[in-house]
Amino acid sequence: MTNQIQNPKDGKATLMIDTASEKAGVWLTLDGKVAGERKWNNGPGAGLRLLKEIDGLLEDNGLKIADIGAVGVNVTAKKWFSSVRAGVAVANSLAAAGDVKLYEMDGFNGDYVSDEMELVKMAKVRYLPKIT
Repeated sequence: MTNQIQNPKDGKATLMIDTASEKAGVWLTLDGKVAGERKWNNGPGAGLRLLKEIDGLLEDNGLKIADIGAVGVNVTAKKWFSSVRAGVAVANSLAAAGDVKLYEMDGFNGDYVSDEMELVKMAKVRYLPKIT
């Protein structure tokens, strides 16, 4: 595992998903800087809420799903196992649907961040190559 997510080329965004924490959230970074974030209390319906929050975050930044070049997802759960599965399923779907790199983030915590490196500095990050 490394501590770095490679920024996508061609100005594509990086989406980071944390549904493993009490405060679930999604973060969007462009050129290594956080362009937006959304947080909510984790619990039942997390999968549906996750999709709505990703859609809103992209819309706020004038982006579409096709503008995402990398996805990082927190896989460390102490309590929210169903929510983690929802986050991983969404991340896998985004990666499978397009030319999107997928990263596993173990120990991710997105509180109090201002740039992408702060988002991942406490996490162990591993690139997961596509299976074809």
